[in-house]
Amino acid sequence: MSPDAIPASEDGPPAEKIVVEREKRLSESLLWKAQRRFFDRQGVEAWSTGPVPSYVTNNPALARAYAELALGFLRDLMAAGARFDATRPFTLIELGAGSGRFAFFFVTRFRALVALSPFADVPFRYVMTDFTASNLDFWRRHEALAPLREAGLLDFALFDAECDESLHLEIAQRAVTPGTLAHPPLVIANYVFDGLTQDAFSLRGGEVLDCRVTLSAAAPDPDLDDAAVMAGLSAGYSDHPLAGPAYPEPLFNEILADYAASLGETTILFPATALRCLDRMARWCSGGLLLLTADRGEQREEDLGRRHSLGLAVHGSISFPVNYHAIAEYVVRRGGEVLTTAYRHANLAVSAFLFGGDYGETRLAFDQAVQHFGPDDFFTLCRGLRAAPEQLTVAQLLALLRLSCFDLRVLHDCVAALLPLLDAADDAECQELSRAVEEAAANYYHLGEPRDALFECAMLLQAAKDHAGALRLYRRSRQYYGDHAAAFWNMALCHAALGDSAEADFCLAEAQRLDAAFAAVTAIPAMSTER
Repeated sequence: MSPDAIPASEDGPPAEKIVVEREKRLSESLLWKAQRRFFDRQGVEAWSTGPVPSYVTNNPALARAYAELALGFLRDLMAAGARFDATRPFTLIELGAGSGRFAFFFVTRFRALVALSPFADVPFRYVMTDFTASNLDFWRRHEALAPLREAGLLDFALFDAECDESLHLEIAQRAVTPGTLAHPPLVIANYVFDGLTQDAFSLRGGEVLDCRVTLSAAAPDPDLDDAAVMAGLSAGYSDHPLAGPAYPEPLFNEILADYAASLGETTILFPATALRCLDRMARWCSGGLLLLTADRGEQREEDLGRRHSLGLAVHGSISFPVNYHAIAEYVVRRGGEVLTTAYRHANLAVSAFLFGGDYGETRLAFDQAVQHFGPDDFFTLCRGLRAAPEQLTVAQLLALLRLSCFDLRVLHDCVAALLPLLDAADDAECQELSRAVEEAAANYYHLGEPRDALFECAMLLQAAKDHAGALRLYRRSRQYYGDHAAAFWNMALCHAALGDSAEADFCLAEAQRLDAAFAAVTAIPAMSTER
C-alpha cells in the first residue's frame, strides 16, 4: 500500500519524518480527534476563508436535483396514505449542514416546487444539524435563513453522526428519537461520511487483514490544531492479522468476507461508523427512510480492486473516500433499495438509499434528476465550459447560467466574457441578462468570502443598462463589504444615467474622498470593473 500525503520538498527530497503515532487501527487514529477540534475551532470559517472544499456539494444545481427527489419521495408517501399536519410535517434532516448554504438553496427550491405541485398545503420542516454548536449560532443569526425560519420551514439541532441516536429540535422543542416520527424522513448527508471514522482492511489470499496507520510529522510533538502541521503529515500503512471478527455486527463481517472472496489483493476502506449512523436513523420511523448522499468515493465493487492508496485528503480537516458499495450491500441485505447512476461518476458520487415501502416516484425522480443529467454531470460540464467562457455568445452564456440554476460562481466565471459582449447586445438580450443576474443575486448567501459576488452582479446589470437594479445591488454589496471608491464611481454613473444629478454628484464626491485617483475627475465617462 502506497503511503498517503507525503509532500515533496521544492528544494530536494522530503525531510526525515518523526513518528507521532504507530500502527493504530484507522478508526482509532488521532487524525479524527484533530479533525473534530479543527471544526470546533474554525466554525463557519472552515468554509468561508478556510481550506475545506465545499462548492461541489453546495451549489444550486445539486439543490435542485435533491428538491426533485424530495418531491418524488413526498408523492410516494402521499400515495401510501401519509397524512401530514403542523404537528407531523414532512421532515427533512441534513447531517453536517456546515455553513448552511446548501440548506438555503434546497429549502428555497423545494418550497417553490411544492407550491407548484398538488401538495402545496403539505407542511414540511427542514432540520439543519451539526455537531459544532458555533455553526448553529451562525445559522440563528444569518439573514438569508431568517425568512425561512420565520415561515416555520427551518429548525436546528445538535447532532453527532458518530454516536447520537436522537436529536432535539430547537424551535419545535421536541425530540426525534427511535419511533417518534410518524412518517419516513428524508435525510441528506453531503460530504459527511468521508469525514466520519473509517477502518481499512487489506485483502490478501482470501484473508482479511487489519490495515493499520502510522503517522509521521516533520517535528516531534506536532500541534495538530495547526492546519499547516496537519497538511504536512504523512501516513504509512501496515497489515496485521485480525484477532477475531473485525466487528460485533455480523453483517459487517459478512460483507468483508465476501470482499475477500471476490476481490483480488487490494486494500479497502470500510464505513462502519456511517453504517451505524444509518441504522440509528432508520429507527426514527418504523415506516422507512430515504437517505440522499453525495461525496467522493466508489460505488462499484470492481473499483475497490483498483485502489493504489487509501486516498487521505488533508485540507485543514481530513477525509477519506467513501466505500458506497459497502453501504449499498448493507442496505440491500437489510431489505432496502439502492439508487445509483449506471455510469461511473467523474467527481461526485450521488446515491439514494431507501428503507420501507414502494418508492416508484422516487425512482423516477432519481432517473430524471441524477441518472440522465445529474449533479456530477453538471459539475464536470461546467468545469470545462468555465475554462473558456470567452468563446461563448451571450445566448450561450445565459443558457449556462440557467443550467446552473443561476449559480453565482458560474456567473463569476462568465463576467469577464459577458461585459464586452453587452456593448453590442440588443435590448432583448440585455433584458434576459438582467433577469438572469437578478435570479443569481437571489442565491446570494453571505459567508464573508473575499470575492464580492453582489458587486459583480451589479456591474452586469449596469452594463445591461438596468441602472436601478445595479444601484440596488451596489447598496447590498456595501452592506457586506463596506464603502469603496469603485462602487461609488459606478453608482454615480447609474444615477447620472437615470437623470439624478444630485445623487451622481454625491457618489462622485464619495469616490474622490475614498480614492485620490478620482480627485481630478470632472466628468463620469466609464464604469469601473475593479474594486
